[in-house]
Amino acid sequence: MNEHDSGRMAALLQAAGYVAVDDPALADVCIVNTCEVRDKAEHKMLSTVGRLRESKRQRPGQVVVVAGCGAQLRGGTLFERQHHVDLVLGPDQVADLPHLIEQVRRERARVVATGWWQGVGVDPAARLAGESVAGATTAFVTAMTGCDNRCSYCIVPTVRGSERSRPLDAVVVEVAQLVAQGVREVTLLGQCVNAYGRAWASGPRFVDLLHAVARVPGLLRIRFMTSHPSFFDRALTDAFAELPQLCDHVHLPVQAGADRILAAMGRGYDRSLVIDIVDRLRQVRPEISITTDFIVGFPGESEDDFAQTEDLVHRLQFDAMFSFAFSERPDTPAVLLPDAVPRPLRVERLARLHDAQRPYTRRALERWSGREVEVLVEGWSTRDRTTRSGRTSQNIVVNFEGTALAGELTVVSIVEAKANTLYGIERVSVADG
Repeated sequence: MNEHDSGRMAALLQAAGYVAVDDPALADVCIVNTCEVRDKAEHKMLSTVGRLRESKRQRPGQVVVVAGCGAQLRGGTLFERQHHVDLVLGPDQVADLPHLIEQVRRERARVVATGWWQGVGVDPAARLAGESVAGATTAFVTAMTGCDNRCSYCIVPTVRGSERSRPLDAVVVEVAQLVAQGVREVTLLGQCVNAYGRAWASGPRFVDLLHAVARVPGLLRIRFMTSHPSFFDRALTDAFAELPQLCDHVHLPVQAGADRILAAMGRGYDRSLVIDIVDRLRQVRPEISITTDFIVGFPGESEDDFAQTEDLVHRLQFDAMFSFAFSERPDTPAVLLPDAVPRPLRVERLARLHDAQRPYTRRALERWSGREVEVLVEGWSTRDRTTRSGRTSQNIVVNFEGTALAGELTVVSIVEAKANTLYGIERVSVADG
């Protein structure tokens, strides 16, 4: 979602006549798009914003913008220590970014824009005029925003607001417009995307949205993130059997392997549900890649609780894992929980969990060596402009020698599994034969 918002802001400013530059000292506008999920992101945000003091000193007319979740959380208090900041922009105000920058310049005053959309006018989650995707093979499409789950450690409901699902027809129309512009793969986004539609008394649910999007002519692939185990029902598992456009990849944040900790986190499920979901997915799609998130060192986590998390990693053997040491977020219930795990122990457990996962991540790549895979070409490799690049259905980056163009499906023979990518040689373009 953060990456999508960054792309939207860049596209809107380019449509307004701005040109991207690499050096903040040369910029008329500097935007720091922020995250609040972990304290590390918060520290990076404050450090980055602080470094812009110098560019603002060298270029007094420069407009410094703090956007995203950090902006929503802090509002005008950002001005108290960051005197060089001119605009504080919340997630629901992205569409007004060019106008607000001009307001700052015209009025020579600081502006705070952190109000939530009230349902009048253009939905800020919809793709806006100026958000060009010309030449893009893949695109993000917002299916829903906000979150009504109240996980005890999570600040998202505070900084992203309540759940709001976009009308199904609006999402489908947006996807069709993207496909008409050359997009071949869309990722449906939401803080808890498979809860789509649950706030409605009646109406479509997430599986209905998937089926509707899959009917868009010319769309080759559908991804979604992030899903929540509590809403990963059998209908969603069945969709993987029914919709060939659904990619062989699911990101399923588990967060902990011990039921006691899952309950303290307020996740609303137990480990048996996670095991059942993973088993069902692998029965329907044997080649599916399942990735996950874990938090270690949650308040009250005992050594036995952590051992159950390690056990779940070994039992389910995820293709990749994003794991973090618990970090206290302001105004969340977990801050008040007793029996805090000392930070050195959190770090130690995090390292142990990485060690447990490492062989499965490596195996997930190496299992493709010597095999042929279907790749959706995205363009040139970022590191080697003589090599093409794309992704498998499992969301693995493949760099390869070949001639297939962006937007085409091609078959690549994998020669080598590198640290995070695959390398191969193109065999035949699916589009051609």
